[in-house]
Amino acid sequence: MRQVGVAIVGLGNSGWRLHGEYLAGAARFRLAGVCDADGSRLTRVADALGAPQVASFKALLRHYDVDLVVLAVPHTLHVGMTVEALEAGKHVVVEKPMCLDVGEADRMIDAAGRAGRLLTVFHNRRWDADFLTLRRALEGGVLGDVRVIESRRSGGFYLAMDTPPEGSWTLGLEHAGGAVYSRGPHVLDQLLCLTRDVLGVRPTRVFCHTQTVIWPDDVFRATIEFDGGLVAQVEVNIVDGDAGPPRWHALGSKGIYLCATPSSQAVVTELVDGRAGGQSILDTVSADAQELFYDNVHAALTDGEVPLVTLEHAREVVALTDRLRASAASGNVVECVG
Repeated sequence: MRQVGVAIVGLGNSGWRLHGEYLAGAARFRLAGVCDADGSRLTRVADALGAPQVASFKALLRHYDVDLVVLAVPHTLHVGMTVEALEAGKHVVVEKPMCLDVGEADRMIDAAGRAGRLLTVFHNRRWDADFLTLRRALEGGVLGDVRVIESRRSGGFYLAMDTPPEGSWTLGLEHAGGAVYSRGPHVLDQLLCLTRDVLGVRPTRVFCHTQTVIWPDDVFRATIEFDGGLVAQVEVNIVDGDAGPPRWHALGSKGIYLCATPSSQAVVTELVDGRAGGQSILDTVSADAQELFYDNVHAALTDGEVPLVTLEHAREVVALTDRLRASAASGNVVECVG
């Protein structure tokens, strides 16, 4: 088994906890360096992970033993740093959101193609237990003809471990923080995986509005219509904990699906001639997101395996986000064309 040399840029909650702690102990990878603009954080995290410190991003790109760069940096930096790393001959894993608009996504995809290097996006919520449980129910036809899917996420646990809320870039708009970019890609990627890959339908139009409760644009709600008559409701806030509305609600011709919180067991209520019948508690489907994702990245680099998160699908999340932002800015319904 060939080890892949990997370096992490950006050592906040994601770079440190989600990527660093896994990669430091993964046999298929060798943590060849970590980098952060905050020198004290760089020292602290490098010591915790047992990884070499690298003084700058440009210096990291010159390291011959770095095959793969993981970018866990502010959203506004994704496109520029991704393209620079690809042009330096590195493979790249970039945190969600992939970038801020479809134009940036196309720049990144083109750069990967020119360089002949892997580029993929860390859409890790594809392996959340609550999502996988609903996906299996839909794949099994438990609900019949599905007409309604509601998805809600709340809470701000993604904040950097050592940064107070008022100092976190994720809660301001300067680096494209807020609910749409910070949490939106999770729920939108999950929704597209269900509608595109399982139900075989595509979005046709959207309506979205954002609100400010404490932090700028810390809440958004969207209605997304699909061909075939399915309507999805998506709600995200980064204010309260996971104690708000149900995490998942789906309605089909044969049943009603309800999952109260990310850690709750899902309940399906059978519909018989339009009336509620018996209820069944579903077994929860579990997976290890980091292991599945990075095992696939390793296989893509060493054996040519297709990435689990393809650039086509990552771009679709960006395109849908573009339309939500356009709707929120204009106050109008936006068609999904092109």
